Amino acid sequence: MGELFQSTDIQGCHIYKSSLFKDERGTFTKIFSDEIFKSIGMNIPVSEVFFSTSHENVLRGMHFQAPPHDQVKIVSCLSGRILDVILDLRKSSKTFGKTLSFELNFASEMTLIIPRGCAHGFYAYEDNSIVSYLVETNHNKTADQGIHWDSFGFNWPSGDPIVSSRDQQLPTLRDFVNPFK
Repeated sequence: MGELFQSTDIQGCHIYKSSLFKDERGTFTKIFSDEIFKSIGMNIPVSEVFFSTSHENVLRGMHFQAPPHDQVKIVSCLSGRILDVILDLRKSSKTFGKTLSFELNFASEMTLIIPRGCAHGFYAYEDNSIVSYLVETNHNKTADQGIHWDSFGFNWPSGDPIVSSRDQQLPTLRDFVNPFK
């Protein structure tokens, strides 16, 4: 797949290893390049770019958009330190039900490419943890869904994280009506 991209244990999920350039001014890194991604067959049209800032002990997730608004996500940690978690919800996938986690921070030079049909969330280890998202489709309020963060057997760093009221009300994996084939 090339030295810049690594496959993971979830089908279609990849790590993009960017290069962090340092000089007397600071640092510079490229977290996405249409040309580089296309060179290995990853044509990901980016429709929206946004970021979140989280305090220590914040947990965001597990989110996704349902078809036909499902999306590839390209996720990087720009500041702070997070535990990024991915859960494969695709019933036809060889890795259905599998979870992966990665510790991300700016110095790790890691960007995750998360395929359609996977739920995504993260836990912030530090204050001012800034996470960027490049997504393939625009946000669609009716397709914006998720599953409860504590319902699929993942061992989070905290049993009592700061979680939004919306995320606390998400269905459990058991009660979730899966729209992914």
